[in-house]
Amino acid sequence: MAIAKYLAGYAEAETPANYDDLLAFLERTPFKQTPTKTIVVVPAYDEPRNFVETLCRKVDLAKQHVLLIVVANTPDNAPAQAVQSTLDMMQHLRGSKHNNLFVIDRVSTPIAHKLGVGLARKIGNDLALKLWADGKLQSPWIYQTDADACLPNNYFHSIKAHRGAVVFNHNHVSDDRQLQQAADLYDLHMAYYVAGLTHAGSVYAYPTLGSTLVVHAKDYAQVRGFPKRNAAEDFYLLNKLAKIHPITVAREVTVEVQARASRRVPFGTGPALTKILHDHLLTPQSGAYMSYNWSCFELLKQALVTLRQYALRPQQPLPSNQITTILYKLGFNKVAHNIATKYHSVERRHKALSDWFDGFRTLRFVHQARLLHADEPLLQSLHKIRDVTHNNQRQL
Repeated sequence: MAIAKYLAGYAEAETPANYDDLLAFLERTPFKQTPTKTIVVVPAYDEPRNFVETLCRKVDLAKQHVLLIVVANTPDNAPAQAVQSTLDMMQHLRGSKHNNLFVIDRVSTPIAHKLGVGLARKIGNDLALKLWADGKLQSPWIYQTDADACLPNNYFHSIKAHRGAVVFNHNHVSDDRQLQQAADLYDLHMAYYVAGLTHAGSVYAYPTLGSTLVVHAKDYAQVRGFPKRNAAEDFYLLNKLAKIHPITVAREVTVEVQARASRRVPFGTGPALTKILHDHLLTPQSGAYMSYNWSCFELLKQALVTLRQYALRPQQPLPSNQITTILYKLGFNKVAHNIATKYHSVERRHKALSDWFDGFRTLRFVHQARLLHADEPLLQSLHKIRDVTHNNQRQL
């Protein structure tokens, strides 16, 4: 029911036309005789013509009866050179030997730049969802990646999750020594953030990288698909999915992602690598790479305890301290009374508070905590965690 409702009211208007084209494409390929196992969706803008060869260097998608949907796209403010490059890429893909490769053209009709990669992903996933709804896919899991990725040979391992989303491990890689150093620092920074959330007991403790996601079709429809935005669409999709099912982190699968310093999007990996290179690796007088102070995650841990206590005893006011001050800055005072009066069980109040204090507000809380606890050198923080972990294990 959720899928039918989504396709009728929330899928992109171009989905029926894309679907007709896809069915005609499948009639001309071996997929006519062999059921399609699943789909991998890849948005591609200004990418190398041969990126599919790199993407599938370690895994043969066609042999595993996997359909690859590439959404070739350009934003409406793209430079002429990038538009021409994307057109060349699209024409090359359509003329390639890959009989499991279906290309959607959003170059001729550019995407509004504010909708960006989020809309590109949504276009491909809406099409995959329609294929699943019509019984033409063996698996309900729709795979997401990017054109700068290299998929591992165990990419299609048996997913142990029942519903929701699965997030794979990743490594950013580069042949350039300094760019690899920047990528290593960035990956450590992101892993450190997830470790901090895990320590605090947050249900939103998982990596958020569009190159590494797998989404169940029913849940994709339930949360109304990818947010149409030009950055962080992966973060916000997972943020919605985590409220209906726990996110599964499958660390046994590692997707390699090409490290690229760029400013094509306002924030994310590309801009972060650019900043690391400029501020820390290319400037002789630069200092250590700074990241969150571990005390921020200790505050977060206490904040989650505070919210659980409120779920138990909503009639008691929150204590007057730094944590409460931050929670009020995030809008707790606007939802507290409603949660206390609307939900009559501890479990439902706790779920409502967990949905309110989601991945986005968790990130905002940590950034507010940074005003109280200044950033520290990342490597110093990692050593501190190692020492704390070692001492805890000795005590056990």
